Amino acid sequence: MNAARASGPPTTTRRVGLAVAALSLSFAACATAFPSDDPFGRGGSGAVSIRLDVENRNFYDATIYVIEDSGRARRVGDVVGNGNRSFQVPWEFAAAMSFRIDLLAGGSCTTPPLVVSPGEVLGLQVVSNVESSSAYCR
Repeated sequence: MNAARASGPPTTTRRVGLAVAALSLSFAACATAFPSDDPFGRGGSGAVSIRLDVENRNFYDATIYVIEDSGRARRVGDVVGNGNRSFQVPWEFAAAMSFRIDLLAGGSCTTPPLVVSPGEVLGLQVVSNVESSSAYCR
């Protein structure tokens, strides 16, 4: 975990990287949160969502799902092949989430869980080559 101070409120940055096997996907998460005076609150700005920035470097269109720690999957949206897109995902409290990436005509992969809090910004990258991976793919 890296902590950095800028001219604004303190920020915390997390980076997690992983190559996803068999489907040419890669997951990289960068999360930034602004701490609040209330450690049990919804973040510094009262946020009730996260931002998910997806970069699809794969030829195939990708459908992105968030899998909550309860196992429930919620569809986030589609990203065209070789395209980028940002999503606002409702997320009211700190909890574990995974992503499932379904490629058009290419199968799907699920990333390992990551604990995410409201107000964080995550980056998800779908790449074309992922032979060495720790994600579950089918």
